[in-house]
Amino acid sequence: MVKVDLTRKGNPLHKRLVKHFEIKGVPSVVFIDPSKKGIINRLLKR
Repeated sequence: MVKVDLTRKGNPLHKRLVKHFEIKGVPSVVFIDPSKKGIINRLLKR
């Protein structure tokens, strides 16, 4: 498990994570498949 505090502003890594996993708000839970892509958004968009 990885826990990231996205409430702290100004971290470029946080911005990349939010964009990559399409995080719309916090708290969020992202399930990651073996290809390291978030699958939670694919499940919600069906």
